[in-house]
Formats: sequence, structure tokens, C-alpha cells
Amino acid sequence: MTVSFSLCRRSLLICAALLVVVGLVVAAGVIPPVEADTFALATPQGAVRASWINVASQFLAAIAGGHMQSLRDRSFTPGS
Repeated sequence: MTVSFSLCRRSLLICAALLVVVGLVVAAGVIPPVEADTFALATPQGAVRASWINVASQFLAAIAGGHMQSLRDRSFTPGS
């Protein structure tokens, strides 16, 4: 079975776009409520830092996927 390289590139672009969307959702929808948490045992500083690291990781993975899709067009057989 031969998989076209354009299908792989398209899949990488879709994954990169989804990673950007997840990063934006975390940045806009998760971090502000965590930052505003007033529960006595909450540690929002660490949670906010971890959330920003998550957002940065999502964006770096999206950049890597976007870059990988620009490779030369060729056909390949999975498992070889």
C-alpha cells in the first residue's frame, strides 16, 4: 500500500492547526481562571507557569509540524 506524501503533508498541517487551536484555548480559557483562583490551598503560580509551558509546547509542536510538511514531495511505503 502506497501513501501519498501530499496526504501526509495535509495531515501534518491539520495537526499543526489543531495544536495552535489547543494552545489558544488554554491561553484564553484556562490560564485566566486559574490565575484568579482564591481557594485557600490553591497554588495558581505553579499552575499558571505549567499552563504557559503547555502553550509553548503546543506552539513548538505546531511549528515543527508545519515545517515538516514542507519537505520534498515523494511517495513512500509505510514500514520501509
